[in-house]
Amino acid sequence: MQTPAYSDTALHTAVSNGCWGEATLLLSQRKVGKAACSSLLQLAAESGHLEIVRLLLPLSEPKANNSLALCHAARCGHLEVVKLLLPVSDPLAANSLALYCAATKGDLEVVRALLPSSSVYAKDFLVLRTASARGHLEIVRLLLQVAHPVNSQVSHSLQHAVEIGHLEIVKLLLPFFHQAKGCYALQIAAEIGHLEILTLLLPLFDPKENNSAALRLSATNGHLEIVKLLLPLSNVDKVFQHNGFTRTSGCDLLVSCFPPKHARLFMDTHKNLTMPRTRAMLATVSLGSRMVERKALPNARRRA
Repeated sequence: MQTPAYSDTALHTAVSNGCWGEATLLLSQRKVGKAACSSLLQLAAESGHLEIVRLLLPLSEPKANNSLALCHAARCGHLEVVKLLLPVSDPLAANSLALYCAATKGDLEVVRALLPSSSVYAKDFLVLRTASARGHLEIVRLLLQVAHPVNSQVSHSLQHAVEIGHLEIVKLLLPFFHQAKGCYALQIAAEIGHLEILTLLLPLFDPKENNSAALRLSATNGHLEIVKLLLPLSNVDKVFQHNGFTRTSGCDLLVSCFPPKHARLFMDTHKNLTMPRTRAMLATVSLGSRMVERKALPNARRRA
């Protein structure tokens, strides 16, 4: 999203530096075409020089390059420039790119100014996903007040919010979330270790899905409290089924993934699933000797 360069160095410098008097003088002395003035308008909008934008508007085409001047002003957070350009620009251009730029930056007031004339649903509600991924709480709140996203759109936004651990955005999105199928928010929370978020998600998700992947991810990343929460809700027999493990070897490998305190917890909770060699392995895990453990289990598939 670059502004085309204008070849008149003196005029370009005057506009870039916000020198209104010099820019006015140079424009009166030169014959500058509409395309060149449009380039200069985009430069002034990007720099936030309101008076120079006002000077260039009658000489340029604000809708040039998909209303690039408006997009630049929105991206850089120049609210007054945005307000000046809005009536003569096309906020819907390039899938409401100006709104997306403002949401990406996190400028609530610019987003508020652009919303009435933009489409929040452009590119499958990309603006909501972007605001969620960047942790812009108030923008997410505003978007949800004016729009009604479908479940798939909320699902992607929820995954982004969980990934950055933004509890408040997760809370805002959950009332709009009705179908957990195809959403990996629970697994992301388990893998990263966001206990409070995972607790909020549990009523909406089945921890047994994807071969109890949430348990496997929390265990292999050492998140003890999440392991405690997921163990009674998961199907440990299925944890490694997708890799072709039998019940015994699957349990052995799961224990081998645990730090010592996790291994003890697993053994205490699933005594009926583990074999004598797993119990023998537990002793080596508790001693922290992974090499001894692996030698003691020649038939267990080793982790990469």
